[in-house]
Amino acid sequence: MKKPVSLSISSHCYTITMHTNHGLPLLRNHKYFNLMFDCLTIISKKYKLNLLGYVFLPNGIKFVTCGLPQTRLTNFVETLKNLSRQELIRFLEEDEKKELLSQIRMGSNTRKHKIWAANFESVHLKSYNDLEQALNELHVLPLKNGLVFNPESYKYSSSSYYQKGKHGGLRITDYRQVFNKPEMAVS
Repeated sequence: MKKPVSLSISSHCYTITMHTNHGLPLLRNHKYFNLMFDCLTIISKKYKLNLLGYVFLPNGIKFVTCGLPQTRLTNFVETLKNLSRQELIRFLEEDEKKELLSQIRMGSNTRKHKIWAANFESVHLKSYNDLEQALNELHVLPLKNGLVFNPESYKYSSSSYYQKGKHGGLRITDYRQVFNKPEMAVS
């Protein structure tokens, strides 16, 4: 049996939000989302962090992670952007999304495209309540964006895992099994 992961307030828990360039709906369908699942899985293993929750939307991704010091967040996100960029561009070209490609082109005489916005958002989660609130907020995003009527029916989110016990595209670490409320309390 696998040993529980030991996490605490010193485990550096963050919500990370990455937007597509100009907020465009570049993540088009399951092919795009599956690529992001694969990229996030590879990078999470490389950086040895725990993924606690996620949601992938057409215009970006948001996830909750623990185990990565703030000083390494930028490296983590840049690695994720770099790993996904070429394949996402290839998918857009295959799908003949010429208008989208022209909107993300970096100059008129180049084939270089910018998939991701330059900046990302990170919020340090300092307590168990912060962690639960962050997960709840990211799980309702598909509902707020009109993509589904019920958050757990959105298959590009960890909501179905937390509500029904069904893993989606990414394996996550269940925060309820590794944190206990007093351990996460801010002193």
